[in-house]
Amino acid sequence: AKLAQQHGGTVGHTYRHALRGFEVRVSEAAARKIAGLPSVKYVQQNHEVHTMGTQSPVPSWGLDRVDQRALPLNNSYTYPNTASNVKAYIIDTGIRTTHSDFGGRATWGTNTTGDGNNTDCNGHGTHVAGTVGGTAHGLAKGVALVAVKVLNCAGSGTFAGVIAGIDWVTNDHAAGAPAVANMSLGGGFDQAVNDAVTNSIADGVSYALAAGNDNGANACNVSPASTPNAITVGS
Repeated sequence: AKLAQQHGGTVGHTYRHALRGFEVRVSEAAARKIAGLPSVKYVQQNHEVHTMGTQSPVPSWGLDRVDQRALPLNNSYTYPNTASNVKAYIIDTGIRTTHSDFGGRATWGTNTTGDGNNTDCNGHGTHVAGTVGGTAHGLAKGVALVAVKVLNCAGSGTFAGVIAGIDWVTNDHAAGAPAVANMSLGGGFDQAVNDAVTNSIADGVSYALAAGNDNGANACNVSPASTPNAITVGS
């Protein structure tokens, strides 16, 4: 806060767990001065981030397809366990936690958008949560789902808000406890987002990231998809 004040800036999010840093609103000249300080690793411009596309309706063969390589499909989904000891953070537009398909396993974590609306007013996050851990349509039918809202009702947000969500996840994660995080979102390349994901992975959270849903695009040019040690998925 002191550093921001010295350069006429206003602090937004402050990061303490996935990153050591903060969001600040300053002039371009002030940003260049801050970037030149020996105590600062880098300064970068904040950008918008958006949900990735969702296919609708979901193909009926989806669950059947993920548990076998050989064809034809056998019209069943076989799974070794329900992941009841795992916490799954859905970093997205939130989750409608009262949905019957979640069986009371979905809880609200945090909202970094600043809209004060602790619901999923978009639907994308609830859809993702259902794919991850819905009783009927989910892969992990016993997982504990946690809503981390970083995108607003329009399905958009900022990388500053996304980093704040990752920071919250990293702090919430209990040491040694199995945990995963899903991020079906993205924008242009952003080193701070990738660093936050990397540090959260080091804390013990496995990250599954959307490659981009952009035909022909290189996921290495997208964040968080370009994070080297995350699981980046294309479909």
